[in-house]
Parts: sequence; structure tokens; C-alpha cells
Amino acid sequence: MRHYVPEMAFEHDFLLHGMLGLSSLHLALLSMDSGEAQARDRHIGLAMHHHTCAVQIFNHQSFDITGHNVDALFLFSGLMVMYGFGFQRVTAESPASPLDNIVEMLTLLRGTGIVAKTSLDRLINGRLSPLFRQMKRALAGPTPKLSERVENVLANLLGAGFGDCIS
Repeated sequence: MRHYVPEMAFEHDFLLHGMLGLSSLHLALLSMDSGEAQARDRHIGLAMHHHTCAVQIFNHQSFDITGHNVDALFLFSGLMVMYGFGFQRVTAESPASPLDNIVEMLTLLRGTGIVAKTSLDRLINGRLSPLFRQMKRALAGPTPKLSERVENVLANLLGAGFGDCIS
């Protein structure tokens, strides 16, 4: 699996730029920890550049999901979620409240769900099949009980129209 993703990235520019953008965010985070402001800013700039390139290419290709690009589209949509979390950590440009952060992440997760729903058979039987087998095993186990507070928050989100983001 660890070899498939880099191979796919060399076949799909949006995935390559997405990986470079996420890697740059990681380096920016490491620079924050070591107090290197100049390096942090440089890495944030690189992350934004690669992210912008990736999104432009992704938006163009996501209208035509094929057996050739479905795995890369799915992986990139997952990278978008990670990028969203990472970007909030390394910049001051995060939404105003923790609830806004959650809504933003649910919106990004929705993109992953859309790709998966439209092409689940291709994903399960494609190069990412080991990932889906692992997920299936994990989901087959017992579901942990959520606290009553978390259950209430989720019920409120579903009632507020966010159900399509989580289902």
C-alpha cells in the first residue's frame, strides 16, 4: 500500500500536489515547534501553492470518475481533510469557533464520502482494496458507546441539516 500511493501520485498531478502540500504543512508544523518563523512561513507558502494547484486539477477531473482515477480521487479527498486540520494548526486563519471547525471538517469529509458512494465497487476491487479490507475488519468489531452528551450533539447536527455530511 505504501508504494501504491506514490505511484498513483506520479500518474495524477492533483494527488502529487496534494501530497507535497500536506508535506509542506507538516514541515511548517515542525518549524513552529522549533521556533523557526522564516522556515514556517516558507513552508506555509509552499503548502498553499501546492494545495491551490491540486484543487484546480482535482476540480476538473472530479467530474469524470473512471477506473483509472477513482483511487487517486478518493485518496486526494482524504488528503483534503488532513490539509484542513493541518492548515488550522499552522495559521491563525481558522474559523471563529470550534463548532465552525467541526462544520468545516464535516464538509471536507463529505467530499470523501461522495467519491466513495459513486464508485465504491471500483474502490473495493481496485488498488486500495487492502485499505477497505482493513476498514471492514475494524467496522466488524463492537461499536463503542458514545457518551450521552456526544449523542445529543450528533442528534442536534442531524436536526440542523448536517446529516448529509455525516452519512
